[in-house]
Amino acid sequence: MQQARAVGQLSAKKMLNRMKIYTEEIIKNSMRKILCVIFTISCLTLNAQHIAVASSDECSIEKCAEKWCLKNVYGEIIVADLDSAYRDTKSHVFFVKKNNAWGIVSLFGKTLIPIQFDKIERLVNLMAETFYIVHKQNKIGLYSNVNGLIIPLQFQSIEILNNEYSVVGVENHKQLYNHKTQTLFAEPKFDKIYWRNAQYSAITYNGKDNLVDNKDNFKIIFPFEYQSISDYGEGNFVVNKEGKYGVVNINNEIKIPFFYSGLYIFCEKVVAEKERKYGILSLDNKELMPFEYRQIIGRSGTLEMYPINSYEYKVYNCDLHCIENCE
Repeated sequence: MQQARAVGQLSAKKMLNRMKIYTEEIIKNSMRKILCVIFTISCLTLNAQHIAVASSDECSIEKCAEKWCLKNVYGEIIVADLDSAYRDTKSHVFFVKKNNAWGIVSLFGKTLIPIQFDKIERLVNLMAETFYIVHKQNKIGLYSNVNGLIIPLQFQSIEILNNEYSVVGVENHKQLYNHKTQTLFAEPKFDKIYWRNAQYSAITYNGKDNLVDNKDNFKIIFPFEYQSISDYGEGNFVVNKEGKYGVVNINNEIKIPFFYSGLYIFCEKVVAEKERKYGILSLDNKELMPFEYRQIIGRSGTLEMYPINSYEYKVYNCDLHCIENCE
């Protein structure tokens, strides 16, 4: 019995020793992992500090004898003999002037625009791209901080539409220019763009208006015969021809004839003015509400109808059912 008890105690001691050894191994492995994590974090911190130092390696404007210069962090002259220089805080570059010509240098000393222009203007920032208009001998061109010279120095005016297209002045009219392909569009020619949406741009030329399709290589939609054009979606356009308004579709087919002194489309109906009276037409030119109102106002999915000789008004929904002040 005593021998069995002794054997049991010995087995218990062996189990305790094994558990102790196992626990120590777990602790050692955990410590190794913790030390590895600490070492990795330290390395990342050192790298981050190194990157932070590297990113601050910007040039500075300093006086060099009788002129100004740009120096790097090591004191080396990057651009010498400058008449003047200043840092543009919005586009983060140096505007530099030398021998009465302007150029642009990056904060790290790279020439972005050669020092050869009469004037440089920062035009606009679009996404990560900044555009600069350059002037020389009464002509202008366009530089990008991403793509360099994107419009040659040969135009009279430049208006940026987006990262791909600009409007350029050519002699006595304007045309479209593609930055990506550096292509000048032969057509359309126009005086100005007076409104744009995702699908169309409205242009005017010699007193007549037209639309071009932004998504179809700026294809001209109509003949130049209208004084104004408004896009109401669904292929419906309110146009003014010789002082009278009508509605045409994308194929220039007349949906509402040119009889009216004012038109607008609301709730898929046409609110029309004729002889200072308002009524409502369908888009296929059927009279839905007679011309016996002094005003009709579309507002938040409803139509406020003001009868002639009355200060009261009724409110109709888009189905032309009265919903307020109906009696």
